[in-house]
Amino acid sequence: MLTPHASLAPHATVSGHTVATLLCVANMTGRRPVVKCGPAPKAGVRATDVVFGRQNIDVTLTAGVAGISGDTLSVPFTITNLLVQALGTPDGTTNSKVRVFVNSGPSVVGGTGVVTVIPDSIGTFTDFNQPYYIYNQIIQPQATSSPRTWMLVVPATVTQFYFGVEVSAMIISPGGINHWTTLRPAGITFQSYQSAWVNTPSDIYTAGLFGTVVHYNGTAWSLLASPTTLPLFGIYGFSSTNVWIVGGSGFRAQWNGTGWTQFNSPTANDSLNGIWGSSAANVYAVGQAATILHFTGTSWAVETPPAGFTTTLKAVWGTSDGTTVYAVGVGGTIIVRQAGVWSTVTSPTTSDLRGLWGTGGADFYAVGLSGKIAHTSGTGWTLMTSPSGTAGLREVSGNGNSDIYAVGDNGGVVHFNGIAWSTVPTPFLQSVYAVVDGGATGTTWALAQNGAVMSYNGSAWTLDPSSGMPIYSIWASSTTDVWAAGVTGVLLHYNGTAWSMINPMVALRPIWGTSPTNVIGFGSTGNYSGFNGSAWTRGTFATALGFYDIWGSSATNAYVVGDTGNVLQYNGSTWSQITQGATSNTLNGVWGSSATNVFAVGNAGAIIRFNGAAWSAMTSGSTKTLNSVYGVDSTHILAVGNGSATTGTVLSYTGTGSTWTNVSGSAPHNLRGVWAADTAHVYAAGDVGTVWAFNGSVWYSIPTPTAVTGVLRSIFGTAANNVYVAGDGGLVMVGGP
Repeated sequence: MLTPHASLAPHATVSGHTVATLLCVANMTGRRPVVKCGPAPKAGVRATDVVFGRQNIDVTLTAGVAGISGDTLSVPFTITNLLVQALGTPDGTTNSKVRVFVNSGPSVVGGTGVVTVIPDSIGTFTDFNQPYYIYNQIIQPQATSSPRTWMLVVPATVTQFYFGVEVSAMIISPGGINHWTTLRPAGITFQSYQSAWVNTPSDIYTAGLFGTVVHYNGTAWSLLASPTTLPLFGIYGFSSTNVWIVGGSGFRAQWNGTGWTQFNSPTANDSLNGIWGSSAANVYAVGQAATILHFTGTSWAVETPPAGFTTTLKAVWGTSDGTTVYAVGVGGTIIVRQAGVWSTVTSPTTSDLRGLWGTGGADFYAVGLSGKIAHTSGTGWTLMTSPSGTAGLREVSGNGNSDIYAVGDNGGVVHFNGIAWSTVPTPFLQSVYAVVDGGATGTTWALAQNGAVMSYNGSAWTLDPSSGMPIYSIWASSTTDVWAAGVTGVLLHYNGTAWSMINPMVALRPIWGTSPTNVIGFGSTGNYSGFNGSAWTRGTFATALGFYDIWGSSATNAYVVGDTGNVLQYNGSTWSQITQGATSNTLNGVWGSSATNVFAVGNAGAIIRFNGAAWSAMTSGSTKTLNSVYGVDSTHILAVGNGSATTGTVLSYTGTGSTWTNVSGSAPHNLRGVWAADTAHVYAAGDVGTVWAFNGSVWYSIPTPTAVTGVLRSIFGTAANNVYVAGDGGLVMVGGP
């Protein structure tokens, strides 16, 4: 069924692809006909007949209002194309028509008599002499055809009958992608969270960069409309109808449950980094250059810091009655407000203090750089013993003196049980900026870089579906072994059923492997980590360069490329730097057909080739940034990248000479990744949810779901009809049959 359609002469063999096998039932009771079509039963359907066969999954065949005139039954039918490929065309342009043929019946099951089909023609599909109807149009993905009236002769003695039909049509790529399945939805934001406030366990607010405000209702996180695009560094409230946010350029706004009120007086040009209050009429905000503002219930006023004090303040907190208020900041600064006057307090550290929380009484805890934790019970501040190796801490929150969490850089989380601080193991490396302590029976939330939201139940961490961190690389060995990595510290693994977070010891960007027990990823500062099937092991180089792609011909020969033309080669035990003078441009992609035929592509149209002994420059004919390269053999290789404002770049190489050729009809947007199963199944992904494919003859678009409008940054497959794409918002989809 791969040849063009034959003529429409009766009894002709009509080639195509069976798109759906359906069963239609007609009820004629009272000569008021009603016809409905649904999935055909499996019995009697040969597997070789059916390429697709799912009503309401592949297509929907819908019968309109039927009419009867004498013995002639007329039924208008439409076909809705639920595939991501157009129906009725081999190339996206040529109209090869869509046909629906009767493959069984009509069979009378109510009354007596014989029902006869009045077709457009008769041909051979799955058997000889099968009547069929013609839809003379191309039906685009997710589109519905024009109605086509089917006619049958139905004697008055017939009250019910059924017949089987199959939809037959040419498609551009018979063995390619026909449906998308979302394995991980895009999160609600990729903006980093900076602060959180909890009213109740089912009423939590968090704020972050670019004016982001997010609310948790006990079930799910969702975006709140924001009054600004300025970065928000602090959030605090008193009820669901009284929540404050502060941020860049002295921004202040109050939420009343339905909308925001912005306060611009007094003018504060410096960023406000923290906010706290003892009541709706006693709120403090602190920030850069010793800025201190006080809200009395109706308006804000500037407060005077200690004499000569100009240090940036990061956080503020006080006693529940508001009589004592502390603020902490850069250089270990601690100041206190008592009896309406701010004064300097002796600090036990010179490290920046970035987070502050109090029990409501005399006990306060401040956290900061180098894992510093300071504490006071009202008579002076002292340093507490922080767990060994604790990274910089940014925020602290608790439930009394015996249940406190502090969070910070590189996925650092520590807990205080009233006696000692201890490290809480985390399966992520995201820098965490905000924490909500759920208490002994509640959920503890860690809010982090790039919209990552993690929940902790006291024993295990879970990445919330709302998390929006970007994914830069995806690799799979099978449908039950899929790895997705970004640059911000979350590595995800999919086992065919669910995702889990993995700590690879390094914030990985590219990831690649040869098997489930041999996977490797590289970080952004000369570090890497390898997986042997049971554990990840970290390695480092004496370089601060970033690496962006990995490929190998075997488990003992691999290449990684990155900044300033940097290339490293693996020999099965060690990585070593290769000196190559072919380019100094950053290299973004690498692939080869063998250990002696390796290609790397990068910025400014750079393409270099390794012949097993040395690297040499190739002529790309482009000055655009090339992001990825992939092929199926030494004579079929593609490189993709950025283009103009409206198109991407696609270059091809046929294995002859040193010059690449620009491919006409490129994708409508920048392309970030390319992968190929064979010469007839090539896929590229890029900006604005673009997936572009090649069937061996023509390039064509594969529509993604309408909600997918972000950048797709990586693509990889295990078969022509099992292709993974991933990108912004943490989105992962798989294209399948």
